[in-house]
Amino acid sequence: MNVHPFNYIVVEDSREVLAVLPIPGVEAGKASGMKVVTVPSIPKQTMQYISTDEVINSLLDLQPEKWGLPPFNDSATLIMMHDLKISQNILEEG
Repeated sequence: MNVHPFNYIVVEDSREVLAVLPIPGVEAGKASGMKVVTVPSIPKQTMQYISTDEVINSLLDLQPEKWGLPPFNDSATLIMMHDLKISQNILEEG
């Protein structure tokens, strides 16, 4: 494909992470030379993810510009992120 790994990040959000170590998505991303951001199904479980580059608690916290990639600035992505935030707030309050 002639792609450069530094132009991509892997976002791992597998729900089975506590049962499977090492985490296949993290290992595959690291083996390919990409940066890996993990979104655990159980927040604040950073100790489970020693080989990942960053652990975030929600996809809403993903900042591609932190990794040298363009920020989310297209309207479709911003609307989706806004809708996810509303859904997350409803779940936290409910």
